Amino acid sequence: MGVQTKAGSSSRMDTSTKKLLWKLSWVSSDFEMTEGGQDGKMKSVSGEGFKQGVPASRFEADSAVVERGKNAIMLIGNVRLESISESAVLLADRVVFDPDEQKYYAEGNVRLDHPSFAMDSGDKLVTSSDLKRFSTKDWTTK
Repeated sequence: MGVQTKAGSSSRMDTSTKKLLWKLSWVSSDFEMTEGGQDGKMKSVSGEGFKQGVPASRFEADSAVVERGKNAIMLIGNVRLESISESAVLLADRVVFDPDEQKYYAEGNVRLDHPSFAMDSGDKLVTSSDLKRFSTKDWTTK
């Protein structure tokens, strides 16, 4: 069963540490209710990504998808990430924030503007949640 809402907000907390992972606000949304819970797609979104319970970045996007039982949040369309501590801005078509790994995975027309440089990585970029570290490859893969 589908449910549509107007403006709202939500947050996700780490169940073991009780620290915030992310906060999200939206203009409208569509939630799909099933026996296992709900999946949601929110439109005209903004929010914050947290690192160890402290805001590390702010984001805006055309829409966001949150799946039940997962901490990750997918930002879709005209995504803009802004580091709170680094004055860096990342632009992309699609970004997944994985708070368990403290990383953003950006795809499509990726651009990173940093105070000391600008970088068009094109297809993909992986960054830390505060945009201090970045790579065109996931630095944790072997």
